[in-house]
Amino acid sequence: MADRPEVDDHEDFANLASCDTALQGVTVLPKPRVSREAMVDVMKEHNTILKALRSDVSFLSSRVDVLAKESKETRAITEQLQTELTTQRKDLDDVTRRTEKMEEVTEALQKRLGLLDELADRMQVQEQYMVEVKEDV
Repeated sequence: MADRPEVDDHEDFANLASCDTALQGVTVLPKPRVSREAMVDVMKEHNTILKALRSDVSFLSSRVDVLAKESKETRAITEQLQTELTTQRKDLDDVTRRTEKMEEVTEALQKRLGLLDELADRMQVQEQYMVEVKEDV
């Protein structure tokens, strides 16, 4: 990319004003007359300004091209991130469903374990009762 010049000749707008004044011509005569030297100087200044403008347009054009390329790359990255986000969201929903299912299974197992504990307690009471009945017989 072309670097922008530090000092531009066309930024001196006083030169433009002096060109305008030079082109006004000498007003002492009945018809204003512009000297050949003034016209040549104005044309030289005009060419210098046009060169500077062309340089700036070229610089800005290349900068616009770079920005357009960066924008396209950013758009591609954004679309890729959106796709990844959608995939991760689906994966997260799947994990959430599986976790909820595991919680349901865990609760059911806890209830069964509670019933087993109650059954074990009853069996222990029954065994003690049987021991007492055997001793009585």
